[in-house]
Amino acid sequence: MAATAFGSSVLEMWSALVDDAAITITYKRGSTSLSLIAIPGFRATDLAIAALSGQVDSFVRMDFVLRRSDLILGMPERKDEIVWTDDGGTMRTMEVLPIAGERMYDPVDPQSLLLRVHTKEK
Repeated sequence: MAATAFGSSVLEMWSALVDDAAITITYKRGSTSLSLIAIPGFRATDLAIAALSGQVDSFVRMDFVLRRSDLILGMPERKDEIVWTDDGGTMRTMEVLPIAGERMYDPVDPQSLLLRVHTKEK
């Protein structure tokens, strides 16, 4: 699909963001993995309460913006993994997962050139 003028602007914005905010991730599906550029997005710590025990657990959820054309494995699927290293040098593994009624990813732009992938820390 050829990019429209708007799509070209989206990709120019992506290039500018890559220069300032991008990280390298490993995107995994089963035994296949790819090294990709991503822009970390929304990050939050949520609480989950177990229905039977009442135990409270916390988990980190985080979005990553990826270029759809880089996802040669296809669109994000449940249980895909994103592995990245945080600013403190700790390697983190995030699982692609819809959270709170969301889809696993949302398009950033009308042509879906960029995708916001929702994850939860494993």
